[in-house]
Amino acid sequence: MSRPTTFSRPPPSLTSYSLVLLFTLSIFGTFASAIPPLKRATTAPPVPTVEECKAHITTPPTDQSIFYTLNTVDSAREFAIEQVPRLYLLEDLIDDISDYANSPNSPWSQAEKDLFWDNCSQAFAELTRGVTFVVLPSVIPVTPEVWKRIEYNALVGNLDVDLIVKVIAENFNNQTILWPCSSGGTQYTCPDNVPFTGGTTLMSV
Repeated sequence: MSRPTTFSRPPPSLTSYSLVLLFTLSIFGTFASAIPPLKRATTAPPVPTVEECKAHITTPPTDQSIFYTLNTVDSAREFAIEQVPRLYLLEDLIDDISDYANSPNSPWSQAEKDLFWDNCSQAFAELTRGVTFVVLPSVIPVTPEVWKRIEYNALVGNLDVDLIVKVIAENFNNQTILWPCSSGGTQYTCPDNVPFTGGTTLMSV
């Protein structure tokens, strides 16, 4: 007896595989095109307001904040670390949102970066308590930097700030009370020229 003849489906041809692959890629491409771009990963948050900045800043301990002008940041950081207890710059206490203002690849424009530092610098000044320090150069800068435009006025208007102590960048031992000042005080000078020797004794204004 002869064996019954069996019929089997011939193996799919290369052409069949190609068609299936093309169809799969086409379907995948259709779904992929329907998925919106990862905006959350590439779009920066809006620049925070002054009040919103405060949520990103750890409040500095009383008597332990320090400010600077653009050309004295290195001196300010050195002075801050030398003090016991140490002092804190804004950059020490702000969270990762500052990456948007520091990164060259940030989606923020330069104007947005500048606004960020303006707002958060004001917030830091408003969070400051007690005695605070500012490191200034012996030669006053001519640019209207953040200290002159924003931070000094915010500190003076902060009822929790007792004194602003001016420290000369080139000589840390040169420390005088910048504010309160009896008369004629500015963001850089106080004609009283009272040495700071510690404590929070207020001057008559």
